Amino acid sequence: MKEGILMEKRNMRNFRKQTKRFAAGAMAALVAGATLTAVPYNVLAAEVIMEWRAESEEVIEAIENRDYLNLREELGDLLLQVLLHARIAEENGEFTLEDVIDELGHKLVRRHPHVFGDEGQLNDAKAGHTRWNDVKKKEKLDRISEYEQWISDGRLEPQVLDRYKKMLTDKGLL
Repeated sequence: MKEGILMEKRNMRNFRKQTKRFAAGAMAALVAGATLTAVPYNVLAAEVIMEWRAESEEVIEAIENRDYLNLREELGDLLLQVLLHARIAEENGEFTLEDVIDELGHKLVRRHPHVFGDEGQLNDAKAGHTRWNDVKKKEKLDRISEYEQWISDGRLEPQVLDRYKKMLTDKGLL
């Protein structure tokens, strides 16, 4: 059992390394020398939201239709949105694409310790789902202090935290 867990940890580290290498290369090729924040962020944000919705809907449609050729294309379009938004955030000094990838890797380990951590296998899918929900709730509640710090640093407006707390309340997490 331990050997399988160690293998999964190695796989997760390799996933992170390969993803970072790919993303860095794609980002460099995509926006070599381009400055994406020349457009006011409120205008850019509205456009980005429209694109996320459109691309997400196209991905969902391709999945529903089992259209894997189109799904391949639409996932690429969605990935483009991830790369562009990460680049904008980096230019604004908020976070980098590497931060996004690291956060994903850490989240997978936290939410699935039976796969990527030191814990043993779970008895059934319900136990895994329960653990996943418990960890997610803790993560979301713990994030409030990070919001408070960003507000204190002047990086976020206080109403952003208010909206976050409302979202948590609406989802029954607060």
